[in-house]
Amino acid sequence: MDLEDSLEIIIDAYKEYIDSRVYFRYCIDNALLQFGGDSMSYIDYKKELGFINVNNKKIDKNKIRNEAKEILSNIFG
Repeated sequence: MDLEDSLEIIIDAYKEYIDSRVYFRYCIDNALLQFGGDSMSYIDYKKELGFINVNNKKIDKNKIRNEAKEILSNIFG
């Protein structure tokens, strides 16, 4: 196997890894958003993270998590 083929395989594996990490983060953040009565599609999530260039809006993960903690503490005390 030559170097070009090896690099192509490595790049594809890296892209798959990043996509799986983004999807996992989406699942967690979306679950937390649902505690507040909101939700977000995966495409919208990727757009806001900047993986799909539509706008420059960024997701404030800390805000989502803080709101979820507040809601959970109100529910469970």
